[in-house]
Amino acid sequence: MKVTYFEKDDTLVIRFCEKPVVRESSRDWHTHISYSAEGEMVEIVVLEAKKHVSDPKNLEFVIAAA
Repeated sequence: MKVTYFEKDDTLVIRFCEKPVVRESSRDWHTHISYSAEGEMVEIVVLEAKKHVSDPKNLEFVIAAA
């Protein structure tokens, strides 16, 4: 997983894998999800990230146990 924050555009991109994107879906104006040909989520893009994430430059992730 790769997380990139573009401060100039205030855009947060969370990339889960390097598969090509074949379909995109907008959940709302700020949240866009991209999918692979197999239907797997490839990335999430959050526009105006500072409105939705407390500190997009310093995200922390917790991996949940299965």
